[in-house]
Amino acid sequence: MKKILISCIEASADLLTAALIEKIPDWRNRFHFYGLGGKHLKALGISVLEDMTPQSTMGFLEPLLKLPFYFKKLNLIKQVLVKEKPDALWVVDAQGFHLPLIRFAKQKLNLPVIYFISPQSWQWGKAEEALKFSKDIDLIIDVFP
Repeated sequence: MKKILISCIEASADLLTAALIEKIPDWRNRFHFYGLGGKHLKALGISVLEDMTPQSTMGFLEPLLKLPFYFKKLNLIKQVLVKEKPDALWVVDAQGFHLPLIRFAKQKLNLPVIYFISPQSWQWGKAEEALKFSKDIDLIIDVFP
């Protein structure tokens, strides 16, 4: 059974990830999912170490005010990666939180990284920036072309 650490820190990410997991054939016998998530992942019986969905932010100022909280949780999930040694890291949306986590997982632990609902290339300005972002990602599962 493959251990997959999931990082869903927003309510919509939790909802969409739970819906996607339910589509994976025989997932309960093939994968052990655990990590950061919310009520939808919990409802599937997935071990949620921390529910950050109530702390979701939008815009520019709101996330800045919660930086200490996010740094604390980022360090927590890095420690879990080191201790648990999952077979892969699966992050969902929230590139501001996940880009440092992806770099850590890939460069320090050489873990395969899955990104669901990745940032669209227009957010990065140029194709080169999107390619730089994607170099540490093994599989991108997106909802848009």
